[in-house]
Order: sequence, then structure tokens, then C-alpha cells
Amino acid sequence: SGETLEGYIHRETPTEIELIDAEGRARRIAKSDIADRRERTASGMPENFAEVLTPRELTDVVEFLASR
Repeated sequence: SGETLEGYIHRETPTEIELIDAEGRARRIAKSDIADRRERTASGMPENFAEVLTPRELTDVVEFLASR
């Protein structure tokens, strides 16, 4: 359908990928439907995120990421 999707791969089987998007929604995609697949070279996190967040918010982010 010409869609571009971004996210991290939560699960992958020989025939399917489960992608989690930035909002935390899971989406299953058949590998046969994928025309091009690229690995991101840069982080999805904004460069200055530690400057924008309070110390508590930064702790929450790290705890969330560690739980994944």
C-alpha cells in the first residue's frame, strides 16, 4: 500500500514481524508485504531530551526502557 512504518521489532517469525510504534501500539506485518526494510542508524529519542525532562521524568523513562 506504499505505507512507511516506524517502530521497534517486538517479535519476528519466519513469516511475520510485530512492530511497536512510538505510541506503543503493536502492528503485525506479513514479511511478504514488506517491500523495503531498513534499520535506523540514529536514536528515536530527541538529542536534548535529558535537558527537557525533570530528573523524575528522566528516571521514569529509564525505568520504562529497562522494563522492556
